[in-house]
Amino acid sequence: MLCLAALHAEVTGLTIHKREPYSNGRVYGAVGAYELIEGVMRFAVDPGAAANQGIVDIANAPRNGRGLVEFEADFQLVKPVDPSKGNGALLFDVVNRGTFRWHSTVFRTPDSARTSADFLLTRGFTVLAVGWQHDVPANDGEERLLRARIPTATLNGKPIRGLVGVTFTLAKPAATQLLSDRGHIPYAVADPNAPGTQLTMKHLDGRTERVPREKWGFRGKDRIYMEGGFAAPRSYEVIYQSENPPVAGLGFAAVRDGVAAVKQGKLTEFGIRPGAIRRSLAVGQSQSGRFLRGFVHEGFNADLEGKRVFDGVLAIIAGGSRVTINYRFAQPSANPGLFFPYTDAAQTDAETNESGGLLSNIPAAIRPKMIYLNTANEYWRSSNAGLIHLSADGSRDFALPEDSRLYVVAGAQHGPSPWPARKVDRELAGNPLNYRWVTRAAFEALDRWVAGTGTPPASRYPRLDQNQLTPSDQLGFPSIPGVTVPPSAQTMARALLPARFWTEGPVTTLPVRGGKLYPHLVSRVDGDGNEIGGIVLPELAVPLGAYLGWNQQFPGARDMNASLGLPGGFVPFARDEEQRKANRDPRPSLAARYANREDFLGKMALAALQAVKDGYLLDEDVASLLRAARRQYDDMAGGK
Repeated sequence: MLCLAALHAEVTGLTIHKREPYSNGRVYGAVGAYELIEGVMRFAVDPGAAANQGIVDIANAPRNGRGLVEFEADFQLVKPVDPSKGNGALLFDVVNRGTFRWHSTVFRTPDSARTSADFLLTRGFTVLAVGWQHDVPANDGEERLLRARIPTATLNGKPIRGLVGVTFTLAKPAATQLLSDRGHIPYAVADPNAPGTQLTMKHLDGRTERVPREKWGFRGKDRIYMEGGFAAPRSYEVIYQSENPPVAGLGFAAVRDGVAAVKQGKLTEFGIRPGAIRRSLAVGQSQSGRFLRGFVHEGFNADLEGKRVFDGVLAIIAGGSRVTINYRFAQPSANPGLFFPYTDAAQTDAETNESGGLLSNIPAAIRPKMIYLNTANEYWRSSNAGLIHLSADGSRDFALPEDSRLYVVAGAQHGPSPWPARKVDRELAGNPLNYRWVTRAAFEALDRWVAGTGTPPASRYPRLDQNQLTPSDQLGFPSIPGVTVPPSAQTMARALLPARFWTEGPVTTLPVRGGKLYPHLVSRVDGDGNEIGGIVLPELAVPLGAYLGWNQQFPGARDMNASLGLPGGFVPFARDEEQRKANRDPRPSLAARYANREDFLGKMALAALQAVKDGYLLDEDVASLLRAARRQYDDMAGGK
């Protein structure tokens, strides 16, 4: 179905591929039934407009007969059949590598029947997703991925060439490797022998060596091979010449203009009248959270009329990173590194003399209310969440602005592992500590904050002034057989960027220079190995083991960029003292901690009520949390 009516701003048209009752017409409380609309939004932006001039290479993009740059993006909209029964709020779900998350993982509890859709739709939200990433791979399964289709930049009609860097870590030997992250569409090899072409190999002990050019090459335009195959476990980085960079920053514009059009009720085909949407919230986790940090920092939260796009933002497990798609030869799936600034308010890094803040240059009228939610894992990985709330030299706590909140869930991993905890490809079992309780509470608090009906709870994160942080190489973790403590976190050096980085791509000088290491602090731990800084959820306050933000893939390695990743670990307590002694575990057993199941659940209930009082757990989630806790205790203690 094609809508050619006059549309708002740079949204010039819609193609609707699907319109049907959502979830087979299921009724969501007093809001009633919802409908699902899917299709494509088309855009045409003025490269000379002030709001668009910051988009890298937009001046080199092809233009239509009116001098505008055209592109398009997939969208998905879920809205009440009767919009008057909604709550007047638009939730924008930032898709993660093309996948929308709102209906699956973002707000789900361990009760499989209680999905994110139940949480959001019974509350009356309208939910929108728009594709923003240009290199999302083609659909091979049933799940529909959302992508942006954007033009290629040229110089006077001639192809633009530049160097591209791709890194990968292999746990098993491989004959060839795709030149992209996680199966995304690679940048094609333009000249396999261009100056600067190189392959380096990093061993787990930290040694790095250049692979002789005659020992490796390219297979076709999108794969690399090495004589005898790639050895493992090793990490590799290849630098090669490609051409035809997309104007990737248009992904920011697609979100800006698409949300503004829906928010203002100008897309009549959707049946949302002007004024029906009174506030807009954006939620993104991991890559999507990094997208939101980049979106607001680069000024896209002002629409083309100067109005605020998002009134509130919840950036989940993004750490101190942000997606930097607005540069030549951008690779949105592979984060190119840490880029100053990190704190919301302005500060100066004396090491590089850089000054600024994530939000410091945004006028108050368009600045959204910000909530950041991170876990222990984002402190151990290169995303280095401590940079959000520390001075640049790591010597002191750095205050957050009044309109920002930071919540850090102690002991949690990037995404909760299911119960029962199992080993997959790491030394330890996965970490089952569920931080979705905090996600749900934080989102509801953000909505009340934006609506002017409440204030979110105070920020809670590990602090220097409370002696809750320590250098990652001085953790002091208890000595437990079978647990290899990482020698450090994934340390990162300051990026000494060449002057042409943003306009010509990230690899413009070789070797890429790094400055002094960023400070990398993590939460201190108690005698059980559990973190003490941040939000201590009931599962951690009344523990069944040690819940870790780290879990090595290659125990004993020195290269933490290879050995550490998204999974955390779980080290359960021994069932009784006899088992504890046999395991040589210095921590008290379950039997020594809890008299029986009722004793354990009673302590859990008290901890849950305190979390509700503090504002980090919804009252409606207490019963679900206790059911999950009972199952876990019974599995570990044998039902006693």
